[in-house]
Amino acid sequence: ERTRQQRLVGEAVAEPLLVALLHQDSLGGTRCRPLDIATFCEEHIERFIRAFAPASIHAPPSTRRAL
Repeated sequence: ERTRQQRLVGEAVAEPLLVALLHQDSLGGTRCRPLDIATFCEEHIERFIRAFAPASIHAPPSTRRAL
């Protein structure tokens, strides 16, 4: 079960990045809708961590438990 969850997490992180790269390169997205890949990657990872991180990471510092 844990291995399956790890795979799903990996896919959830990687697949949007792969689609963005495919769109920009092979599908010619740079001509119709250029995307700053570095910025996209940073924002995607930041949002992913914010969405799926343990609740203790989002808690105010005074209420956080040691990990």
